Formats: sequence, C-alpha cells, structure tokens
Amino acid sequence: MADNGAGTEAPEKKPGFQIGPWGCALIGAGLFVLAVSFVFGVVAVKIWLDDDRTRAEISADVTAVIESGAAPGERYDAYVTRAEIRGKSGDYQGAVDDLTAAIGIDPNIAATHAARGMNYLSLNEWEMALADADKALSLGDRELVGSISFVRATALMALRRFEEALAAAARVPQSDPRYVAARYVRGSAFDSLGHRRRALREFNLVVKNDPTYRDVWISRGEVLLALDRAEDALFDFDMALRLNPLEDAAKIHKLRGDALAILSRTEEAQEAYRRAQEAERQAAQ
Repeated sequence: MADNGAGTEAPEKKPGFQIGPWGCALIGAGLFVLAVSFVFGVVAVKIWLDDDRTRAEISADVTAVIESGAAPGERYDAYVTRAEIRGKSGDYQGAVDDLTAAIGIDPNIAATHAARGMNYLSLNEWEMALADADKALSLGDRELVGSISFVRATALMALRRFEEALAAAARVPQSDPRYVAARYVRGSAFDSLGHRRRALREFNLVVKNDPTYRDVWISRGEVLLALDRAEDALFDFDMALRLNPLEDAAKIHKLRGDALAILSRTEEAQEAYRRAQEAERQAAQ
C-alpha cells in the first residue's frame, strides 16, 4: 500500500457512530469479566470457560437463590452472576434488569454500575450507559478507571459529544484490554471533528495492534479517500472484505467504486457499484 509504511504516517474513520458488531462483541464480555469476575471466584471462572452445561446449571442455581429469599449479599451475588450469563448470551436487557436489582441491594459498587453501563451500550442506550459510567467513576475504584472511561467514551461518541469522547478515551491505559478499541473511538472522534490526519494516526495504531479489527479498515479507508489517497483506501476496503465479505458489503463495494473511479479504473468501478446495488437488494430481502 503506497505511502503506508512505518517510516511515514502509517495509515489514518467514521462516525456517524456505529457500535455494530464491534461494539457489542468487542466490548462484550471483556469489561464484565474484568470488572466483576474477581467477586465471584470459581463461578465466574467456569462461566469464562464457556462451558454451556455448567453455565446453565449455574443459572438455575442462582435463580434458585434469588427466588429463595436468601440474605441480601447472597442475592446480590446471584443477580450479578445471572446478569453475566445473560449478557454473554446476548440477553442484554435481562442483564440490565438483574444488575438493576443488584444495585438496588447495594448501590455503592462501581463494578456493578460499570457492567450495567456496558450492557446499556449493547442496547444503544447511550444516556443510560453514560449515567452508569459517571456513577461508577464517582465511587472511586481506581482499578476500573480504564474500563469505565471506555464506556464513557463510547457513549459520548454515539451522543456526538466528540471532544468529551476524546478526553474519556485518553484515560484508557495501554494495559487495559479495551485500549485498542479506545484508540478506534479517538480516531472516529477526530474524523468527526474534521481532523483527518489525527484520525489517521489513531487508526494506524489500531491496525498495528490488531489487524483483524475489521471496522478500522473501513474507517481508515474513508479517511484515506478523503485525503486523496485512493490507492491506499482501496487496499483498506479490500482488507475489510477479506475479513468479512458479507457484513456492510453494500457500503464497502460503494466505497471501492469511489476509489476505483478516482483511479480512472472505470470498468472495475462500475462492477463495484453493481455489487453494491446487489448487496443492498439482498439486505432488503
């Protein structure tokens, strides 16, 4: 890819913010496990290992605890454990309901608010996610600052509060599992503010640290296209297609067509536009 080496400004995305599959899975179990699993010892470890039979058994056990009128501390643990199981299964609303019940028992545990904020992100409930993240920060758990800041940055980005999103994402340390995703948020915020070269630097960092991070190839390609680097942009769009040829296919083929047209590769551009229209029809079915 031309002008894209480590010696130059390696490749520099979007929003109109998408959490899409990147948000739910990429943020998914990570924060919840990191923030909450230490509370639940062996139970959380078993869930982490994705033993479906064990997970079902644990879910039944904790439901029995919840329904038995056990002591508040036991019910709190049961609610949070069941919320983790529900969140990992994609039942984000169920996880929110359980975490709300847990917060009703003890409202002063940062990890619970952080976990509920994460599930609100998966539901695209940005204001609710931001409120939980702010509450979690106010409780002063220093170990969770990076994770909570990521929730805040993602919610603020979706709310188009770009400058605040930049500041929040900057608080996610390199040691945090969400560091690369935070850099993606920063790149998206810079792009939305019109600072394309700064966006490019952030997206380059994401590619360097995780070349399988599919969304960044689309986003960086859009920035490169805006910077009149159509050849480099085309490379990025092709990479996005290689990582998943079906997801966002219409958009990517349209972007490929734009890059090819700029490069005067007219027949290839027309074919890309045709594929974009075909993908749109298939998506509408």
